[in-house]
Amino acid sequence: MAKKKKTSNSFVPDIEQYSLFTNLLNYYEQNKGKIKKKYRRISKVFLDYNEDNYLREPQFKALEIYVFLKEYYHNRKVFDIFKELYDHDIMKIAAKKDSESLFDGIFDNEKEVFDKYYKEVEKNLSELERNYPDYVFALTMGTGKTILMATTMFYEFILANKFPKDKLYAHNALVFAPDKTVLQSLREIVEFDKSKVIPTEYQNFINTEVKYHFLEDTETQLNTLDGSQFNIIITNQQKISLQEKHKETKAVDKLLNSDSLSALDDMNDLLDLENFELVDNKKLIKNQRFEKILRLDNLGIYVDEAHHTFGKGLDDSLKKLKATIDAISNKTTVIGCYNFTGTPYVKNKLIPEVVYAYSLSNAIERKFLKNPIVKGYDKVEEEDFVREVINDFWSKYSECRFEDMLPKLAFFAPNIETLQNELRPAVEKILIELGIDTNKIIVNVGDQKITSNDDLREFRNLDRPTSEKQFILLVNKGQEGWNCRSLFGVALFRKPKSTIFVLQSTMRCLRAVEPVQLNGHIYLSNENHQILEKELQSNFNMNLDNFGKQDEEDKKQFSLKVKEPIESLKIKRVKREYRMKEKDIKPDNSIDFEFNKIDFSKYLGTVVTNYGLKNLEDKSSREKVSKYQKKYSPIMLVAECSAYINKSSILIEKILSNSKEGIKRLVEQSSEYNHVVYDVIIPKLMDYFYDVYPHEESYEEEVPLVNIDKSNNGFFTCVTSREDKVVNEYMYPQYNHKSFHIDHYCFDSEPEKQFFINSLKDDENVRKVFFTGQLTHGQSDFYIGYIDPESHSVRKYYPDFLIQKNDESWVMVEIKGEDKLDDPVVQAKKNYAERMAEHSQFTYLFVPSKFAIDFNVKSILDETCFIKNKSLLEN
Repeated sequence: MAKKKKTSNSFVPDIEQYSLFTNLLNYYEQNKGKIKKKYRRISKVFLDYNEDNYLREPQFKALEIYVFLKEYYHNRKVFDIFKELYDHDIMKIAAKKDSESLFDGIFDNEKEVFDKYYKEVEKNLSELERNYPDYVFALTMGTGKTILMATTMFYEFILANKFPKDKLYAHNALVFAPDKTVLQSLREIVEFDKSKVIPTEYQNFINTEVKYHFLEDTETQLNTLDGSQFNIIITNQQKISLQEKHKETKAVDKLLNSDSLSALDDMNDLLDLENFELVDNKKLIKNQRFEKILRLDNLGIYVDEAHHTFGKGLDDSLKKLKATIDAISNKTTVIGCYNFTGTPYVKNKLIPEVVYAYSLSNAIERKFLKNPIVKGYDKVEEEDFVREVINDFWSKYSECRFEDMLPKLAFFAPNIETLQNELRPAVEKILIELGIDTNKIIVNVGDQKITSNDDLREFRNLDRPTSEKQFILLVNKGQEGWNCRSLFGVALFRKPKSTIFVLQSTMRCLRAVEPVQLNGHIYLSNENHQILEKELQSNFNMNLDNFGKQDEEDKKQFSLKVKEPIESLKIKRVKREYRMKEKDIKPDNSIDFEFNKIDFSKYLGTVVTNYGLKNLEDKSSREKVSKYQKKYSPIMLVAECSAYINKSSILIEKILSNSKEGIKRLVEQSSEYNHVVYDVIIPKLMDYFYDVYPHEESYEEEVPLVNIDKSNNGFFTCVTSREDKVVNEYMYPQYNHKSFHIDHYCFDSEPEKQFFINSLKDDENVRKVFFTGQLTHGQSDFYIGYIDPESHSVRKYYPDFLIQKNDESWVMVEIKGEDKLDDPVVQAKKNYAERMAEHSQFTYLFVPSKFAIDFNVKSILDETCFIKNKSLLEN
């Protein structure tokens, strides 16, 4: 949990430190090992597959919290989690002023701030509580909310398929988009490569069993089978609505004005034609969709851009949507509502239901977005504004391509008349003055008389290399859902009707283009510049001063050149495997599964309830749960064993029947304790049919320290290093012969950098020194395979340094911060590295950071001396 230092009476609170999402993430990170022990195996496999893979950091962290709420909290409501978390820490603060509580240091006026915040959030959560879990994930634009949403749905379906009777998991998903523009962007759920987020063993299930229903227009009926599973229905709220009553009373009004939101308690009342006017075909289709949804069970509801309209319109929009979801939950099982939005703030206040947040400033800082450059123009005429904008944009980008796409500039007009009569003539005039082809202009205003089908096709293909358009004139296309990565600038001169449109439209140019962070240029009149300032403060709790502010003086982009000839090294790999040899058996022989020696209580299905968060082992209760156990028949048991043993079902059936226990008891015990099948029966059968023995072989392999990228002329790109942590060959030309297999070394820490410089200058002991911990994404074959103790999967470990001493012996060195020394993963890397070093006749040294600075290189490389001095220093 986040701990706060004591401060003076001039304390100014940062309210995010008290937020549920901040402390939920801190608690998870600090207790991850214990928490994940409670997860089902599939959840661990799913998380492991996605770690350091396709998902970006904020997507993966959000996925971790999603699984945490699912597997550890069992879909508990936000209010319950909040009460348990915060009540526990308030009691500790009251009991002991110097306690190690979550809010250690919150005293006097600081505690008053916290108490006020706590009571306000508690009140809001209590008032907003529904009969289903309602979570908000706030990830800013460009971080991949759509892919994250799809990943969580597929996770739900995989678990639901494995545990069909467990009400914890969704069997169907309903996705709400706020409008047609966002609805189109959700096609990515259907179209993206599922193998990027789904473990290999479950890909076939997702590809064959999941059914997609995209309700794009008002004429499309929902054709799901009643009671079916694994449907993903993508729609907007207007297409799933309640049938209207007389004009003075609408169904939604009835829902909103009802304390219990029980307008659908009796479907017959809803369909009572005596009380309803005749409805047209479109309204009937809406009702058909609503009724079909009610016939699907275990429904997970996902809301994209949960507050796509801000300010005054927010409350009405959310109330209508929530009323629809409440109505659905009254007639079918809703396992949870998962809201995905771009910010945890509304009107400069934190949304209390947020369980994970990744801010706009973080996304810019981590280069997930372009870096915004905002220019405000005061006391200029509109044509001069347009001229200045185009001149500035063209001087920076012209026809340079990025990812083979031409850069684009968008102008927003308040209405079609202004665009046609004023903006378009001005843009055309200035382009002609600059000698730019006016065919580079494209207009999209939502009117078929002006924007043709060919224009719409061009608009949808702006991010393709074939697009020659660079100047985009728009009306009402600035909201969420329009994603154009090749958009490098937006211009807005006149004040729009909605102030939030200024924020939404300016954000359109910030989607990133690889491989380095580029700038997104925002051109505004002075009036819109002031509006943007207010909207940033209201919706992101930031201002223009830190909107585009980056510590660029500390950070720099480096192109890394591979030096030839490429350095290589001979190492010994050890290949370990288990081989099987069939036994000479007689089917009539009786097998004894030794049930009389088994403690079946350890296989008992249970639910463990924890009380409090501080100690996962204390205050827990355990109760028997058998309703989720699969009930086996003889045929099912035989088929399961046959699939694993690779023997005919007839043979397996005969052996089980002739066993000491007999097939009847085997079926009974397997139905009562499912794990017996995999822990006892199948292993015993394997031992009955096969001899399994280990086989080990070693081989020498010459591995390059770097794999050259021929397609990029031998260059790599490093995007995460600060300039003061970089050492290059030009700084130490007299030592180039003993190092720099890449021309720049980008270090993570000062101890690493200092150790390298000391080693480089030590001619007495060091012949060669290479920084090998820099290339960790497949650019080097110098790695050590190890088994991750948390996920039990095989991973690759790249030691920090490879040093050749003057006696020609090799030493691998890992420098690690003191806080990581006892980490299980770090220890696993160390153990496997020592085994590899032994086979290759290397030395492996595991050096705490402070020793890398305190000891000279000779003392460190002399292993006996280093261990002796290290022991003395520690004592």
